[in-house]
Amino acid sequence: MHIETPNALPLIALVHLLVTTAATAQADVLVVDALGGGDFTDLQAAVVAASSGDTLLVRSGDYGAFTIHAKALDIAAYEGATVRVFGGSAVQNLNSSHEVVLSGLELRPDLAQWVAPTLGLTANAGRVRLVDCAIFGLDGLGDFDDGGLACAISGTGDVGLFHCRLRGGAGGQGFFCNFTTGGLGLEVSQGQVDLYGSTIEGGPSADTLSNFQLGGHGGPAALVRGAATLRGFSSTFAGANGGEGDLSFTFCACGDGGAGLRAEGASVAELFDCVTTGGQGGITFGGGTCNAGAATSGPVTVLGGAVRALTADRVVRVGGTIQGVVRGAPGDAVFLLMSLNANHQPYPALLGVLNVGAPYVARALAVGVIGPSGVLPLSGGVTGFSPGLTAEHLYIQPFISAPSGRWLGQPDVLMVLAPGI
Repeated sequence: MHIETPNALPLIALVHLLVTTAATAQADVLVVDALGGGDFTDLQAAVVAASSGDTLLVRSGDYGAFTIHAKALDIAAYEGATVRVFGGSAVQNLNSSHEVVLSGLELRPDLAQWVAPTLGLTANAGRVRLVDCAIFGLDGLGDFDDGGLACAISGTGDVGLFHCRLRGGAGGQGFFCNFTTGGLGLEVSQGQVDLYGSTIEGGPSADTLSNFQLGGHGGPAALVRGAATLRGFSSTFAGANGGEGDLSFTFCACGDGGAGLRAEGASVAELFDCVTTGGQGGITFGGGTCNAGAATSGPVTVLGGAVRALTADRVVRVGGTIQGVVRGAPGDAVFLLMSLNANHQPYPALLGVLNVGAPYVARALAVGVIGPSGVLPLSGGVTGFSPGLTAEHLYIQPFISAPSGRWLGQPDVLMVLAPGI
């Protein structure tokens, strides 16, 4: 791969080595197409048939839920595809050598069955990465049905979310007055989770969905509990607003706003350059205002400074072109760390987590200095692929050096596909 940037060194040799020195163990790419143009029409059938280490490329369409059990697997939407997965999906029981990457998927609940959460990550000793995914909780169905949980992470030690959106389900709508609460966007217990450029939202109250409904509490965006650790980088946590009430005519009470981020017990939450907002309390006509949700509560540490972030294309093909940018402050010197292997190693002194794993082809390759615009563009072609290698993930992370300090920047994850895939 060749990336050319202003004042940058050529990277042809670097990325050619990255691609050609990858492990040559045979792994298949299976195509899933709901219309019948691939190897499978059903996503779960493809998951079951795939061997550990395979990649599933999914074309546009609606699919049923999947469960990945004790195997390494990548599930990625084709470039430009809209892939919607309905039902309760899960990744579970990965061993320490397994890695699962879900990329470009939209996961929604199945309205025909009450399943929460929409995505569950449970009892995984291996790594899980979610890239450019959207996950929605189930909307409540009646007077006493709270909104469903979008994503639950339990007993999974290394989870990374890159440019994802998670939203809890809406509180259920009753005949007129509502007493339900919107669902959580994210719940983490017994694990480590890092969020990069992601948005977590509480589920809306019933009132905010209809002009003919009153009341209901806004959902909290995220809950961290148990012995869990959550680190957020350039991410947003937004509790939902409470519903309005009317004591003068209908005698419906208003609803409270949801919290932005709540940490409980022995959990740890650290936020770098994040936005946290609690939902506004609803107004009761003839009776005042309900409580606003807290932006944060519990053991949450907010750290200062601006995160330097890299964003790039989600999928790139050999022979094609990568487009990306690094955002930072004018005068920042940018160095790239690149590898086909993931990592998770916190470096508090560098205000970041190292996501790029050994072996490193280059640990600090100079690519340029950020100019007055605050943006350093990256662009270039991709060349070189070992025979038998069909798909790999490329982990890229900027390291920033400036007069005011040094930082690990926000990383990104790209899928590199061989010609003809």
